[in-house]
Amino acid sequence: MRRDASDDFSAILFLMKIIFLNVWGGERKEALSEFLLSHATDTDIFCFQEAYTHTREITDQLLAGYTPLVAEKHMPDGDVFAQVTYIKKGVSNPSHHILLPNDLDKGLVIYTEIIQDNQTVHLCNVHGISQPGKLDTPPRIIQSQSIIDFMDTKRGVKVVGGDFNVLPDTESVKMFSRAGYHDLIQEYGIKTTRNRFAWEKYPENRLDFSDYVFTSPDVRVKAFDVPSLEISDHLPMIVEIDYP
Repeated sequence: MRRDASDDFSAILFLMKIIFLNVWGGERKEALSEFLLSHATDTDIFCFQEAYTHTREITDQLLAGYTPLVAEKHMPDGDVFAQVTYIKKGVSNPSHHILLPNDLDKGLVIYTEIIQDNQTVHLCNVHGISQPGKLDTPPRIIQSQSIIDFMDTKRGVKVVGGDFNVLPDTESVKMFSRAGYHDLIQEYGIKTTRNRFAWEKYPENRLDFSDYVFTSPDVRVKAFDVPSLEISDHLPMIVEIDYP
């Protein structure tokens, strides 16, 4: 958290910077490491997907000034959902919770409650089920609704982000907007959240989107960026929010 003055200096704002990234199991170790080190100085929270045990050995060292919250789910086909939310030490984290831990037809979510300066931020680090395809399925609809319903029980600003593994025009995405969230990918006109590592793997089925950030109406987004970097087969989503 960082204090900053508003443009008219009439209030003090508390700024939070969050980075969401599917780290691809650390396949791009050197590039990923350089990126993390460059952002660790001013990032409050990192939310990673595909952060397997061997990957976390790398990120734990690079982000030694952070507290890791880890969740894993082993699927019947041998696939593993592995996520970690890193919270900068000094940022208050009174609780966290794992959503969908036993649902084998859905993904995995790390929910974190953060309280700082009498303001509560509710954060979800999401990795949606990857198969079949990237269109709506009944489990994907339930997956999104489960996140929305859970967050409806919370009071305070809300940020939901990660790799949802669905396309922008799906019901799984649109239902967040209907629930009152701002879809930052749409609102900021982001052209893609993937790169050549994904496209070269599936040249006949190029997919430009998989990752999203949704914010509740009371979140003031100071900045949102999805830089075209080759640190993974996904692009990082960098959001800065402020609140009085």
